[in-house]
Formats: sequence, C-alpha cells, structure tokens
Amino acid sequence: MKLSCIVLLLVAPLAAMLVFACAESASEDAAGVTPEADSGAGLRDSGRSSSSDDDDDDDGVDDAGERTGDGSTKEDGGGCGDASLETPVLNGPRACGASDFGKPAAAFSSMNGGGGAMTGGTIPPGTYDVIVAERATGTTGAWRETLVVGADARFTRTRQIDPGTGNAGPVTYRSGTLSVNGSDLTLTEDCYVNGATPGTPGTPATGTVPYKVIEGPCGEVMLQYTEPGFRFTLVARPK
Repeated sequence: MKLSCIVLLLVAPLAAMLVFACAESASEDAAGVTPEADSGAGLRDSGRSSSSDDDDDDDGVDDAGERTGDGSTKEDGGGCGDASLETPVLNGPRACGASDFGKPAAAFSSMNGGGGAMTGGTIPPGTYDVIVAERATGTTGAWRETLVVGADARFTRTRQIDPGTGNAGPVTYRSGTLSVNGSDLTLTEDCYVNGATPGTPGTPATGTVPYKVIEGPCGEVMLQYTEPGFRFTLVARPK
C-alpha cells in the first residue's frame, strides 16, 4: 500500500482503539512487484482494490478460537499466555520515528481465492509485524513490514521488499496520520525516507486500502490488508 503499499482509526476518546494498515517507491518495487502505484503516498493513489482482490480466506492464519479470560482458547486447552499488547512507540530510533523490524521477511506464498470480503474492525494501539505475504501470481520475493499504530491517530511504518530477484531493496521509513471509514483504511504521510535519503511524501500523500481485523487462536490481534493481487497479514506484538 502507496499506505506508499500489510493490516485504522477509531478516536481514542471513544475507544482508545485504532484501526489501520503505505507502499514503496518505484525503485523499491522494482522487477514487477508493485502492489501500489508510486507517488510517495501511504497507499495506492487509485484507491481500493477490486472486489476480487477483497476475497479473503485468511490463508496461513489459523481460525480464531473462543477467547478465555487468561488469553488462551478453548480449542487449545489453554497455555497461550497473556494476550496484552506491547505499548506502541512513535518516536522510534529510525527515520520518521519508525521502529526496527520485529520479524524476518515473509516469503511470498500463493494467494487462494474464496473466504470473505475485507470487513474492517478495531484494533488497539500496538506494533504490528507482517507474518504472511501472499500474491496472486508467482511466489518469488518477500515482504518485510512493521507498522506502529498510536492512540493519537499517528502511525509509523518500516518496510523492505524483495521483488523476486533475491536482493531486497532499501528499507523505507514513513510516518503520518490514519483514519478509517467502514472497511477502508487511509494513511496520510508527513515523513518519508528511502534508505538514507529523505524523500518527499506524494501529492497527495494519501492512500486507501481495504482491511480487516482477525483474532488469532490465542486471542492475538491480527490485521489483513489487500492490494490488487496481494494480501498481507500482520500480528500485534505481545508484551
């Protein structure tokens, strides 16, 4: 997402909850991996994905169980541990206040059709890392992303893409504000750095993608967002 594109805002006074989900520059999306058009914006310039791209069967993500008081599920018999989330940090050590990656790059897998449409949802402020990256055509390459969502409608984003050449592009850093409308997530950038080079957010520096929130088998918060031909699943970091 060019969200400057994996996957939100509900004002904090109402629920202290946020919902979210930016894409890389054309140089980052080299070799045909272009889940978003390049304008420096957080997401696609053209807006949301088509309905066929919204189809979602949560591939690679276990079905959510019934959550119990201790964060475990009835299906697993317990033992999941505390489901509370790490406190988000919006003044991280990287450019634009972004944070370091929390997971290794997720190799692309095939994206199967079916399931349901992106349905939106709420998610508490936290730090989210991509754990599943899917593409409709081919399985080469990898996607790495860390998204931090604050309680004040602010976000930071750290991303790196391997378009399938085996050579990952530069790490990019972004920050800005986010908002949601139904199942649409909009990110508006005010800071963008490509590697060590400060950049200029796109004109406009906004993008919108469909998203939905998933509860994992241990009650963990997960987010999916789509771009045409791509689907990304992120999981919130626990304490």
